[in-house]
Amino acid sequence: MNNKNKVYTKKVSSKNSQEKYTAKVVYTPLKDLRFKQTQNKTIKVKVLKVWISESKKTGEMWSLEAHVIDEEGTQMQLKVNKDNIDMFLGKIEDGCVYAIQRVTLQVPTGGYRTVAYHYFMWLNKYTKIQRLEVDASTFPTKIFTFLPLELVPGRKNDNQFYTNVIGRLHSISNIVIKKVEEHDGTKDVNMREIYITNDDGGETMKITLWGDLATTIDDGILDSNENAAVIIIVTGTFVKERMGKKCI
Repeated sequence: MNNKNKVYTKKVSSKNSQEKYTAKVVYTPLKDLRFKQTQNKTIKVKVLKVWISESKKTGEMWSLEAHVIDEEGTQMQLKVNKDNIDMFLGKIEDGCVYAIQRVTLQVPTGGYRTVAYHYFMWLNKYTKIQRLEVDASTFPTKIFTFLPLELVPGRKNDNQFYTNVIGRLHSISNIVIKKVEEHDGTKDVNMREIYITNDDGGETMKITLWGDLATTIDDGILDSNENAAVIIIVTGTFVKERMGKKCI
């Protein structure tokens, strides 16, 4: 057994008698999982974020997905295909810790990835998942890798990974209402543009915020902090080109 694996114990009742015994549960770190060798492995992870991936045109659910992390800080993207969503919907929640057994690993072949890890983790009809009542603070906080603003243009239409940026808020527009076509008709959606710069002010990047995100920044935030820099972190974005300029 890998000496870095962690061993925990729990009481298990025998089916044939009232006798109780202690069974050892060995949790395998995510970094030690190997392709096609996960059948008898149990992992212990904290869910950082869970979401449904769906078609904007039809509303069809494609997959249930989550961003998870283990106690050593290894992060992985978890997926459930549309045929098995009902088995796990509502059973995986943000901020909770789970023991998961019988997962499948897959080498990513396309589409976006929330973390730069060499495997996806799939839950299937044979997967066993149990919520653990443990102290979630033993897990590291979410870890981001920020792309320098001067390198953002090179990520245009590169959807392999999300782009995360950090910078000083330079300016902010008013919220405007845009009409957006969705599967159930046309909707009015909030839209706001902000501009951030790097430390020396040499690079400026436009970021467009849609929906509820547009209201997360107060209109007067720059006026109320005129003597201090306002630092903005934006994660999970794609880089596009608008009117000949790269933006997020």
